Amino acid sequence: MREKQIGTETERVHFHERICSPSSSTCFRIQDIAYTIDEKYVIIFKENTFISLDVLVIQRNMMIGDTPYSFSAAFLAVPTDIDQFNMDISKWKINKGDLVSSYAKVMVAFTLVMEGLAYTSSSIQDVLMIGLGGGVISNFLSTVESAEEYFQLNITTIELDPTVRTIAAKWFHHEENDRNRVLIGDGTVFIMQEAEKG
Repeated sequence: MREKQIGTETERVHFHERICSPSSSTCFRIQDIAYTIDEKYVIIFKENTFISLDVLVIQRNMMIGDTPYSFSAAFLAVPTDIDQFNMDISKWKINKGDLVSSYAKVMVAFTLVMEGLAYTSSSIQDVLMIGLGGGVISNFLSTVESAEEYFQLNITTIELDPTVRTIAAKWFHHEENDRNRVLIGDGTVFIMQEAEKG
C-alpha cells in the first residue's frame, strides 16, 4: 500500500491485480484509492437534501499499464459498519449510481441534453456504445432511479478486447442481461453491418 498526503487529504493506494490482454498486449492495473479527510464529515447534496457522510471515499481504477492514467473509475459503496467480516475492499460493491470521471458524466448528460434519450419515455430506447471500459456508463444507465417505469433502455456495447469485458465484470460488477449486453467485435465493422441491414 502506498500513501501520500495532499493538503488535508491522505490518499492510500491499494493494488489488486495486473491483467494483460493477449489480444492487444495492453496491461491494466486494478487499484483502489482510499481518501480520508482530517475533518469528521463532508456534506454532499443528493436528492434535494444535505447529507453528512463519513469521509472515507474509495475509488476503484482500471489503470493503463504503468501510466498514471485511468481507463475507468468508479466509487465503491463503503459499508456503514466496517468490521473483520467485511474489511476486504476487493469484495465491496461498486456504487453504480455515481459517476467519477468528467468524461462519463459528460457522455451521459450529453445524451439527455441533446435528446438522444428521453428521460420520461414510456417506450424502450436502444443505446449503442462503442467501447466498454469498466462498464461504468452502462452500469449507471442501467441503475438510474425510476429506470423500470420511465427510463427503459436496451443497451448494446461493442468491445474489441475480451479482457476488458472480463475486467468490467470482475472488478466493476458489470452485469449483462437481456437489456444490457456486450458483444465482442470491432465497433466500426458493427456499425457498417447494421447500416447495410437498414
